[in-house]
Amino acid sequence: MLSSFTDPYDDEILYSAIARYHQRWSYQNYKEIIKKMFGSDTIIPTIGFPCHLDYFSKQFTDKRYTDNNYFLFKHTLLPIYVPFLTEDKRNKIINDMKYSDGKGIYTTLGLAAGGICKKEGLFYCPLCVTADLKTYGEAYFHRIHQIQGVEVCPEHGCLLKKYPNDRGLVSRLQFIRLDYRNIDCNVVFESNEKLSDQLLKVANSAKYILNSNLLNFNISKVFDKYIMLLKQRQLLTVKGFVKQKLLYEEFKRYYGDDLLDRLQSNFEESNESSWLKSITRKQRKIIHPIRHILFIQFLCDSVEDFFNKSFDNNPFNKGPWPCLNPAAGHYMERVVNDCIITADYDTRKPVGTFICSCGFIYSRKGPDKTKEDEFKIGRVKNYGEVWENKLKSLIAEQKYSLTGLAKLMQCDSKTIVKYAERNGVLHLINTSMKSETYYKDTDNLKSIIDYQNTYADDFLSLMKNHPEYTKTQIRNILKKQYAWFYRNNRQWLNNNLPKSISRGSIDCSKARVDWENRDMLIRQQIEEVYNLLKTYKKPVRITKSILGRMLGQSALLEKYSAKLPNTEEYINQIVETVEDFQIRRVNFICERLYAEKGYLNKWEIIRLAGLKEGYSAKVENKINENIEKYNKKTRTIFE
Repeated sequence: MLSSFTDPYDDEILYSAIARYHQRWSYQNYKEIIKKMFGSDTIIPTIGFPCHLDYFSKQFTDKRYTDNNYFLFKHTLLPIYVPFLTEDKRNKIINDMKYSDGKGIYTTLGLAAGGICKKEGLFYCPLCVTADLKTYGEAYFHRIHQIQGVEVCPEHGCLLKKYPNDRGLVSRLQFIRLDYRNIDCNVVFESNEKLSDQLLKVANSAKYILNSNLLNFNISKVFDKYIMLLKQRQLLTVKGFVKQKLLYEEFKRYYGDDLLDRLQSNFEESNESSWLKSITRKQRKIIHPIRHILFIQFLCDSVEDFFNKSFDNNPFNKGPWPCLNPAAGHYMERVVNDCIITADYDTRKPVGTFICSCGFIYSRKGPDKTKEDEFKIGRVKNYGEVWENKLKSLIAEQKYSLTGLAKLMQCDSKTIVKYAERNGVLHLINTSMKSETYYKDTDNLKSIIDYQNTYADDFLSLMKNHPEYTKTQIRNILKKQYAWFYRNNRQWLNNNLPKSISRGSIDCSKARVDWENRDMLIRQQIEEVYNLLKTYKKPVRITKSILGRMLGQSALLEKYSAKLPNTEEYINQIVETVEDFQIRRVNFICERLYAEKGYLNKWEIIRLAGLKEGYSAKVENKINENIEKYNKKTRTIFE
């Protein structure tokens, strides 16, 4: 029995507690103490994954220690791996640590070849040693400091140091105790501030997992959460495939190379066997917990949130959502049942549009990360009748200034003037401000009715000019309009667009293709699509594939190009090489920058045009030509 065993301290690795026990009772024979504790003198001490723990726990009279799970989950490194294993592998490792010699543990965990951030020996934090000496009168090895990939102390943020006693120079049966007289007490911090913060966050994430009971998780449940969060981040295709290129770009941008290099977790996008691609696929091999931590932090920032929050497919959580109309009697109450989710054009992050029965419509970018986020407005799309009636009532009282009205109605002064003029009460406000009565395209506020009328006109005009167009062709030409109706008024599409033709209604035996006529028709349609592409606010590279996709005729253009000579000739005239498109985009950026600023900077042109190192001399010349042309205009103005 071990009635006089040294009580393990908080976060002490079991190896360290045994070393203190060995030193306290001055055992000279290493095999003797090992046999006394574990029932066998053939066991080799290991730091993170001791074995025969069932026998070990039975040597105690203290009830805390007689449970063979106590030491397993409180004083070994097993918990850091628990949520990232299959249940079968986890149970096998637990059984090996409790009842056997544990020879297969390192192989099962993928550590036999060394893993990543391999740690040889024991590690300590100088500030923890000082604190432990003050609190307990002796120092010990913390288990959090022994985890591969934990480079700094989560408590103090300083770099960990390797204990000077080399296990390779002493008997492999000996347990090494932390003797404060042997250590370097100088405290060193990572000099790179950003990297230091990143390493500290990783260490705290590892500490949370190590100290939490996560037995209800396994790699399958973790993977399901990964997929939900990838979907919220717009990193899945419609069919559920991971957008690996976009994931690679966003992941590398989130961390940078310094941290990934430090944690031996950097990779190339072209590497099909990279750990980032493996972690987003059904797990066949074990991935190191530190890499899971990196991925979790990227997806939702907080490891604690990941394991404690439920993530459904709605980035704005489950409804109903609060109405944020200050004029409504149900202000701040959860009465909004309609939330339309789209993707931001530039960032691809989710945008939620919340539509209340009182007519108030607001939107914001997501995903929501806190409860407070649910009460934020990014943009008001429609104020509604209730809000307008309240405004009229307040204006009629004639006791509020323009600023006071704006504060009460939670908007800016221009909005007050605009709606006061609309409702015929502007003359009751003491202001010289004039209303902007126009709407600017889709970038400015528009009511749902405005959208519907404008987009409906686009459809009706196209169908009038081209009655022969199919539903697919119309949808591909008017993608934005179709998407809006599909989300907001699908019935309108069903009532007004051409009906889909079923395959069964076509008598293929009588069908004969007039290729000459089709060639002429397709060429005309391609020209219209080309002209439409040129009107886009952001330049789009003209390629055969995008022309085919927008027309809904990709297969036809690829398979039957020989039967469409006029179409093929026209396409060859208008398609752009990468260089052609870069030059057009440079011209567009320069024109826009000059209109906004009145001068051009080369670095800004390169960044906004998305040019990567190695672009051609022609593109370089075009940049310089634009700078000379536009900046010369500026100089002329001031001369």
